[in-house]
Amino acid sequence: MIIFANLGCVGRTGFVDVKNINKAGDETGDAYERGDDDGQGDPLTTCSTECVSVDPCLIGYCDGGTCAYLPSGEGVRCDDQLFCNGEDACDGMGVCANHEGVPCSVPDVCNELDDACSLDTDPPVLLSFVLAEGATYTTALYNSVALSGYDSGTPITQFCIHLDDNTPPTPSDACWRDVRENPPGLAVSQSFVMGPEDGFYLRLGMLPAAFVAYAWLQDSAGNLSVMSNSGVGTLNVDRYQLEYVPGTPPTLSNILVTGVDAPNNPPTLSQRSIPMAADVFVKWSAIDSEGLSPAPISLWYTTDDQTYVLIASDLVDGANTGCTVNHPATTADDNATGCYRWVSGSPTDGFYRLRIGAKDTDEMMTMVISTPVNAPQINLLAGNTYPGTDGSARAAAFLPRVGASDDGRSGDHGSFVVLPSGRIFFRDVVRGILEVDPVTGVQSVFIPTTGISTGDGGPIRDATLRLPARMALDADYHLLILDVDRIRQVDLDSRTIDTLIGGGSDTGDTVPNARDVQLQFVVSTGYLISDKFSFFGAPNGDVYFASEQEELNARMRVYRAATGVVESIHFAGTGDHDNPSQDISLCGLRHFGAAFDPISHAMIYAQIAIVNLPDFAGCDAGQSSTYSSLDPITMTALGPHPDEFDFSRMDPAVIGLDGQLYRFHVGLGSAGIYRFDIGTATWTLLVGSDATDPIQGVCPDGTIATSCAINAHDVFVDAQSQVYFMDNGVVRTIDASGAVRTLFGQSRFYGDGGHPLDARFNDIVGIGFCPNDRYVIFDRSEYRFREVMRDISIFTIAGNGSASAPQMGVDATETSLESFASWINNEQFVVDPVTCDVYHSNSGSGHGEEIARLDRTVGQWVFLAGGGATDYVSGDGSPGSQLFFTFAPQPIAFNGSQILAALTKWNDTLDGNDAFLKLYSLTDGTQSHLAGVVGATTGFCADGTATASCSVCAATNCTYAFSTYDENGGAPRWLVFTYGSRIIRTFDEGGTVQALANLPSGARSFAHRHSADSTTNLVYYCRATDGHLYAYDLNTSTNTALPWPITAMACVGRSLIYDDSRQSLVFSYAHLGLTGVAEYLLP
Repeated sequence: MIIFANLGCVGRTGFVDVKNINKAGDETGDAYERGDDDGQGDPLTTCSTECVSVDPCLIGYCDGGTCAYLPSGEGVRCDDQLFCNGEDACDGMGVCANHEGVPCSVPDVCNELDDACSLDTDPPVLLSFVLAEGATYTTALYNSVALSGYDSGTPITQFCIHLDDNTPPTPSDACWRDVRENPPGLAVSQSFVMGPEDGFYLRLGMLPAAFVAYAWLQDSAGNLSVMSNSGVGTLNVDRYQLEYVPGTPPTLSNILVTGVDAPNNPPTLSQRSIPMAADVFVKWSAIDSEGLSPAPISLWYTTDDQTYVLIASDLVDGANTGCTVNHPATTADDNATGCYRWVSGSPTDGFYRLRIGAKDTDEMMTMVISTPVNAPQINLLAGNTYPGTDGSARAAAFLPRVGASDDGRSGDHGSFVVLPSGRIFFRDVVRGILEVDPVTGVQSVFIPTTGISTGDGGPIRDATLRLPARMALDADYHLLILDVDRIRQVDLDSRTIDTLIGGGSDTGDTVPNARDVQLQFVVSTGYLISDKFSFFGAPNGDVYFASEQEELNARMRVYRAATGVVESIHFAGTGDHDNPSQDISLCGLRHFGAAFDPISHAMIYAQIAIVNLPDFAGCDAGQSSTYSSLDPITMTALGPHPDEFDFSRMDPAVIGLDGQLYRFHVGLGSAGIYRFDIGTATWTLLVGSDATDPIQGVCPDGTIATSCAINAHDVFVDAQSQVYFMDNGVVRTIDASGAVRTLFGQSRFYGDGGHPLDARFNDIVGIGFCPNDRYVIFDRSEYRFREVMRDISIFTIAGNGSASAPQMGVDATETSLESFASWINNEQFVVDPVTCDVYHSNSGSGHGEEIARLDRTVGQWVFLAGGGATDYVSGDGSPGSQLFFTFAPQPIAFNGSQILAALTKWNDTLDGNDAFLKLYSLTDGTQSHLAGVVGATTGFCADGTATASCSVCAATNCTYAFSTYDENGGAPRWLVFTYGSRIIRTFDEGGTVQALANLPSGARSFAHRHSADSTTNLVYYCRATDGHLYAYDLNTSTNTALPWPITAMACVGRSLIYDDSRQSLVFSYAHLGLTGVAEYLLP
């Protein structure tokens, strides 16, 4: 019982205050005296006056002749004499402490002096504003924001930051950010404090500059803070100055690793063969525009191209002990800036290579690898195949999962995410999940892909991935990874990982425990087939995903964050953009998209891509792809339905962290990024060369986004509607002026004008031989022909990176180039080994399908054949200008006066393709017949069949590899081979078709070495299963594996060149996910 102090007796004798009470303070019908020990009490007879409380929260009584007081009941009305805290009530403890709250509605505020509600006109006041935790200089593009202020009237609900613009924003300005949005995810209050720990970052301009940032606050009444100091602002209060100097990473080149201090130029094989425990001499050229650090060089070695062991660090960029930077006895090191002698350091007699790192004054690091040591058979000619791990991301490669077989039309969505801090995570097809630190700019492996999922429940440093397919962020900025049969969640604060969904066997529509769900995806050729389905985190914490890859009757799964239950969404209803009566459940369904309210987090719009495939009965055959809008609650079709792109069934949906719906389109020569307007059901181009038909290609930094040709394979949009996109392996964004800028990544056409070993390549389909140790390389995914001059330089000779037919008669490096088409890719080419002219097929350059010649004397494409009216099937004897081709011809071989091309034509009667091998003269393109008949498409004729009547495989069914012409001691013949097969066939004009060789296994490419007397008759081939080189002796039918010292290296592409002058094989190779050109020196 609470005892209150005696306040004295007042009132009449024998009366209590208002009510009679007993000892327990309960109301009774009689008055009792306080203090009886029997608990019954006696009638009050001792107080001479009535005990009255002036406070309704207290009840008076007489205690031994003295008035005392107990609390009245909770909820008894009282008045604390304050208006602005609302109606008052007692708290049951004797205090008027319970209040109903401010009696005024926003935007009114409470006026205590007048006891009235009035409109709030007082603006918020900023107290502090700091960027980058108080730094004045930064190399980081993203910098933390600390902001504080107060409002005397209504709560602060929004803040706004301008760069280099102190013009006060309007209440509806796009700069305003709700404090409740994450980040910072704060509660509204009259006192506002946001610190670096709240995770809101300001992105500076893309170019180096001294930036001035200005901040404002807005309250719930719509009042805006006023810029202090007469609108100029006050430093650290509402204005902050920060200089951004992004810097550039060092450039490392001319790496020499030999066993002598003065090697030949180029080093001999013996100089590149270093016995175990022998001295190793390392030389390099390191330059940096900002300056190298005082001891910038570090060296490592590897024997497996996976694990690197430190040799030395903190070396000077100069002569370290025991070596000469620029030795007078050789020209090989004329460009060197530093050297190191690794005394008795050679770790093995077998293969190894070195990794060299250089660091500048901004702590930016560049990494490169050397040519192989103790691999005497292999001589690297072109290509930097080290992706740049642990070095600057600006000079590193990002390797998306984009297959040339489908022209990347499915994109690689879900491959990267960007945190508010600017930290980037990217799913690399070779290495695993990569991380880019926004401060240091270093690219590193976050979680490696090893083929096994491990580490759940522990730190990410102990985790591995089986085969990561997609990534997303959830509402709390946890990283979600679709890893074959499970979705794993990474807490990026604690850096721990665990399975969130999947790993179980339950396929039901509702699964109470998310870890019991079975995810049923197919792994094919190293990729997880999941391209057609959406995967994203919703702003309310839910996760949307697919658990199987079926398109018919496809269901969307939803993990409910509030309960941990997985539910299913089935799409139904009638109507899409092309057919208002279409039952959408009878069609294939892909790429579910949605939009959300950023504050309530409710789904406010939904959309699905509709596709008809031949086995979808009941789906309108006339609509190959379209869209249907959906009721966001019932998921039934509900118009108006949006228009589709040219190939919408391949256009992935992107749900931005701003709640809006985006899609991107790539393939068949066009590419663009679009935002969906729910109100008008229309798409707005955000990035692309043209609003109606954006071409697939490249554009330089600084190009306005809506005039920029791109090759985007993934898109990410942050909570502030900032668009990021993966542009053919380079991370790009849009700056404040609307221009495209590159954040990270080195393009895979980098290196023109430099040393061939410093250049990047993407997807080398083949190589052609030219005089004087020159090679023509076709990089089909970069839409470029490039020429390598051995040990000297590399440069582009045709193509500007755009995917469309080139213009005739203009500089070939300033016009586009086509390598992919709707049915037959334009990937084959041949090179005249005397003139170095290139013959390639094109589409739509004014002549329809055609064969064009790159005239190296003028550097322009000129027309050879195609564009006429005569069907080539019946056009033998006609000059090239009169011929008409249905599909792009495929040049596959060259004999000095003619080109051999594989051709295909659609046959309506047979519902298939006719296939032929035709010859074209170099003078006027006159066509002559070699082989092929109407109605044969899938294979070749039997051995012994007359060449002219031999059926051949259509290019829609077989991929022709680079073939050749064999003089054969005066009995010339064409040797024809298809990629992946085992049989090399001879086509003798006027003779028969025979099998030259039936190789022991499938091959990617071949070369024939045949002496005039046939004493030497060898087929060299790149075996498809392991990517190693083999020699098959046609005279003895023996097969020999050529020594292959570098296990991480594989021959690829469709060409293999035998160089008789050097007794070597020239081939394209893959290494660590990148490609290059190498030479194999034969014994």
